[in-house]
Amino acid sequence: MNDASRMPSDADPFDHLMGAAQQAGSEEELIHAFRGLWAAFLGLETWIFLTTGGRDLSQASPFIGLIEDQPWALVFTDPQKAAAFAGADPRFRTPEGHLLFIELPKLEALGWVMGLQREGVVGLRINQGKYGWFTPLAHLPAIVLDIEGGADLPR
Repeated sequence: MNDASRMPSDADPFDHLMGAAQQAGSEEELIHAFRGLWAAFLGLETWIFLTTGGRDLSQASPFIGLIEDQPWALVFTDPQKAAAFAGADPRFRTPEGHLLFIELPKLEALGWVMGLQREGVVGLRINQGKYGWFTPLAHLPAIVLDIEGGADLPR
C-alpha cells in the first residue's frame, strides 16, 4: 500500500511516478509503476542532456558522468531537472550562469545512447537524484520493445 504522506506533493509527473514506484507494496505494483514511468519517459519528444562544451553548442556533446567509478549517460526529462542536478557547477554553466544543455529528439538520443555501450558506458540514468532511475544499456532495447512494441530501435 502506498503511503501518500511520503509521496512528492508538488512534484512533476516523473517525480510522482517514481514516488509511486518507490512506495510499491508488491512486485506487481512495482512493475506497473515502472512501466508507467518508462512509458512516460519514452513518450517524450526530446531528451535533455547537460553539456560541458562551452558556449558553442555545435561543438558540445552530452555529458557522461562517473558514478561509483563507472561511466553513465545522464538524461533529464526537462531543463529544470538538469538544472537541479547541475546546481552551480561551473562545468554546466556559462560565465553568466545559464545552464548548458542539449535537447535531442528521442530517436536521435536513443541511437546516441545505444552507441555508447561500445565505448564502455554502462547505463542510462534518468533525472539523477531522489526521484531518478536507471538501467544498464544492455537492458534498454528490451524496455523500449516492451513499452513501444515493434518500434524501430536505433542500432
